[in-house]
Amino acid sequence: MKNNIIISIVIIGILIVTIIVMRGNKQMDDIELEGGSHTTYLEGYKENIENSEIIYFSYDTSEYYVEAKLETNILHIKSNGGNIYDRDGTRFILSYDSDNLDFLKNLYTLITKYQLNKNNGYTHHVNGLPAGLGSVLDIKFIDGERIYKSDNQSPVMNDDAEKAIYKLFHEEAKRNNYDFTTIGSNQVIYDDANEEYLQGVWTGQHFGNKIKVVIRNQNIQIYVNDVLMDDTEYSIFEGNVRTNKLKEGLKEAKDYHDFEEFNSLSLLTKKNDFTMTAYFMKDAYSTCDLFKESK
Repeated sequence: MKNNIIISIVIIGILIVTIIVMRGNKQMDDIELEGGSHTTYLEGYKENIENSEIIYFSYDTSEYYVEAKLETNILHIKSNGGNIYDRDGTRFILSYDSDNLDFLKNLYTLITKYQLNKNNGYTHHVNGLPAGLGSVLDIKFIDGERIYKSDNQSPVMNDDAEKAIYKLFHEEAKRNNYDFTTIGSNQVIYDDANEEYLQGVWTGQHFGNKIKVVIRNQNIQIYVNDVLMDDTEYSIFEGNVRTNKLKEGLKEAKDYHDFEEFNSLSLLTKKNDFTMTAYFMKDAYSTCDLFKESK
């Protein structure tokens, strides 16, 4: 009897250890190790596409992004790209409507010419890579068929196909009196990288007070505990943000101190790629970090 009890305890112990080990292995499987990769083929995606009527087309690559969406016989087109680091006139952002439905037929011609339906459903993901690499192709047809491929490391099509898609969207832009240049765009593009960085809503806490800064184009609004304290234009001087109004008696700014302070705070400055610092220097020197709200 005693031996049976001991055997039962041993068996239970082994089962417990086995469960713990299995759970541990499952947790290890759930951890995405940096450099590890996953290649899969999505179910339900076939290479033999029977329909030719496209209702949606998008291609997202490190060089450019294009999109065409058909709704009630109106083609909504978006395009953006160019050098995002230098403000040299090559950046472009376009969003417009077109009545040229032959554009979709021309896209289908590229699909067949470059066999974009090959390896349909292919997805490849490498852990730990920064955003902006690789590409994503997404095409939808009127009958529900779809072409989808993604790779966050390398393009999902060859250079000739990428250039052909770029050229087709570029020609359509010029047909509608736009161009793939900054001056040829119809969306706001900032020549100053710092000004572009500022755009959006920033929030933070300063000694228990809720600070919110809203920057749209050249206008800045500053709220303290939801009370609007500043609503004015701003100026960026040596990376510091102040009102664009010079202090009394000054005709030219030689230093950011030459600009007046905001009513709510003294100045703002970029801290890093996702944080801005607000300085309060009227009564006592203090600061707080502001974080940009997601769109």
